[in-house]
Amino acid sequence: RSVMTVYAVCCVALVSQLLYAWGIKAWVLAISTIFFFAFLIYKRLKRPMPAFGPRECARCRKIIYSTICPYCEGHISTKPSDSERITT
Repeated sequence: RSVMTVYAVCCVALVSQLLYAWGIKAWVLAISTIFFFAFLIYKRLKRPMPAFGPRECARCRKIIYSTICPYCEGHISTKPSDSERITT
C-alpha cells in the first residue's frame, strides 16, 4: 500500500506544480496526469497474487512457500475469497 501512497503524493505534487507554473492553461495536462496515476494505482490494486515463491496465506496470514498452506489444513491460498480479505 505504500507504493500507492507514493503514487498519490507524486500525482498531487505534479498537478499542483503544473497549475502553479502554467495556471489554468495546463488543465489538460493536469487531468491527463491524474488519469495516468489513477491507472497506475488501479493496476497495482488489481495485480494478481503470485503463483510461486514465498507469500502470505490469505486465511492465517503466515508466510508459506507452496500453494497449499500447511497451517490451515490444506487450504489453497492462491486466490483469497472476499470474506478472507482484510480491508483497511
